[in-house]
Amino acid sequence: MGQRTQIIVIKKDCEGKVKKTVWHHQWGFGRNMYLALISLHIADYSKDTFSKDYNFFDTSFPTIPKLYNVTEEIPKEILEQADVNSLASIREVFDYCDNNNGGMVIQITENTDNYDPSQFKIGFLMGYADEYCTSANNKEVYNPENFGEKPFSRWLTPEEYGRINGGKRYSDIDFIEMIRKYCNYFGIETFVNNKTVEENEKEYQELYKKNKNER
Repeated sequence: MGQRTQIIVIKKDCEGKVKKTVWHHQWGFGRNMYLALISLHIADYSKDTFSKDYNFFDTSFPTIPKLYNVTEEIPKEILEQADVNSLASIREVFDYCDNNNGGMVIQITENTDNYDPSQFKIGFLMGYADEYCTSANNKEVYNPENFGEKPFSRWLTPEEYGRINGGKRYSDIDFIEMIRKYCNYFGIETFVNNKTVEENEKEYQELYKKNKNER
C-alpha cells in the first residue's frame, strides 16, 4: 500500500569521513521527494556550526515527519559500498527497501568554511511501478509515456523525475520549474550519467552475483 519511496543521504565532512543513511516515505511520490530535499537543504543552510552540540552528521527532515530512518534495515556491507559513481551499488541499497515509485540520492559535502553551507548534489531514480507495462488480464496499458525507460537504470534530473513518477499530476510543470530555479539559485547540482543503461545493468548483475555469493 502507498507510493513507497526512499532517500539515500551520503554525507562527507571536510576531513573526508563519510556517513550514509536511508529514509523511507510511505507516500513519497509527486512533490514529496522535492520537498524533502528543500527541508534538508534549509536545515543545512540555517545550521549553527558554532553550537556546542552541532554535528555535521546529524541528519533529519524537520518539516517532513513521515520520513522514517530505515538505515538499520540495510546490510552494513551493502550500504558501505554505495557510491554515486556506481549506480549499481546504489540500486543494491534500494533492493533492500520496500519501494515502488523510485527515490532520490542526496550527496552532501561539508564546506571547510563554517560560515558557508554544504555542497549538495542530487539524483532521482524511477521505480518499478512507473514502468511501461500491459496488464495480462485486461490488456490495459500502464505508464505509456514511460515507454523505453527502465527502473533504476540511470540518473534522472528533477525535471525528468517530475514527468516519470507515478504522482506526476502533483509534480506539474509549474512546480518543477520552481524546483529547477531553486536548485540553480543555490547551486544544487545533479549527478551525471557516466555509463550507458546497458553498462549499468551489466555492473548491477555482476555486483548482485558477487554480494549474493559472499552472503
